[in-house]
Amino acid sequence: MITATTRTPTAAPRTAVLTSADLSFRQRVRDTLTELRWQVREAAGGAEALAHLDAAPADTLAFDFGSAVNAANEAGGDANGNAGVAIFNLPATSAGAAAAISVAITSPAQIAAAGAGQGPSDDTNLLAMAALANQSIIGGATPANYFSDFVSTLGSLVSQVQTQNAAQQASVTQLQNVVNSLSSVDLNEEASAMETLEQSYQAAAKIFTILDTVMTSALNLGVPTTYTS
Repeated sequence: MITATTRTPTAAPRTAVLTSADLSFRQRVRDTLTELRWQVREAAGGAEALAHLDAAPADTLAFDFGSAVNAANEAGGDANGNAGVAIFNLPATSAGAAAAISVAITSPAQIAAAGAGQGPSDDTNLLAMAALANQSIIGGATPANYFSDFVSTLGSLVSQVQTQNAAQQASVTQLQNVVNSLSSVDLNEEASAMETLEQSYQAAAKIFTILDTVMTSALNLGVPTTYTS
């Protein structure tokens, strides 16, 4: 299993957490990601992997969106004519915001739909809050675009790792086939084949000896020359 996280497109480095029990697979993926300049962390299982996850993208999403909504609600008035309050409880900084964010209001009546001083029947502030969906309030992007980029980057990583793994798995399979073919060699058959080759070499050597004698006899213009086979 690969658990991967990513930051915004302009940030680096990206991080992947490996949790697979297949050590060979982990090694191949680790090498591939390292070449792609990813930070690679390893965990024994899912729980440990979650502890390693880089939560920066989720923290940024929670903190920036929560802060924008809080500011918008605080700018209006609620159904009881009271000034708007923060809708979300947030930490002082974005670090850990995804885990720490919680709803602060206790009643829907605390939603400050009306503009300041406009009365409870007004909805101008509610429309302003709805417009946040199309504003670049999350790391310079709209909420939808920021989340889309995050998911797209993660999906691209998974696809890339799967492609690399398939290619490397094919190489491993090919090497294993070679190893298997070598390990299945019959030594008795190989020894017999070598003996046959040796006999063939000796026979060929004898033929060349005879040819050499015949050529010598021919060069001596018919003078008899004794040779043995």
